[in-house]
Amino acid sequence: MNIDFTKILTDLDDEPILRGGEDEVVNGKLKETSKEPITLAIACETALLANTAETQKLSGDAKVHRAVLAHDIHRKGKVDIIAEDVTLLKNVISEIYAPLIVWRAHALLDPKVTEVKHEASPASIER
Repeated sequence: MNIDFTKILTDLDDEPILRGGEDEVVNGKLKETSKEPITLAIACETALLANTAETQKLSGDAKVHRAVLAHDIHRKGKVDIIAEDVTLLKNVISEIYAPLIVWRAHALLDPKVTEVKHEASPASIER
């Protein structure tokens, strides 16, 4: 499956979700750092390289696999990945991000999940 990781994740108004922008003091003056849009690549790389309680339980080979996948995504932008890696990406993104980023990233990784049926009961979704 060929995925374009350069795509920008958007908010509920379809505006880019921004990261960064924290203020810092430079030479005694307050300077706002630039805010950059979060791309699918940034979300995936961050999730793959995150050190969580679950990550600490992984084998060395599994950790290396995550790092190599993050490297490929970072270097290439558009990557042909196997279904198992799509599942891995969806799982690691779900582990560290809030629902909006999870939804937008999942929709780009697996277009079948773009729409959620509103008829579903909240209890069935929360599992």
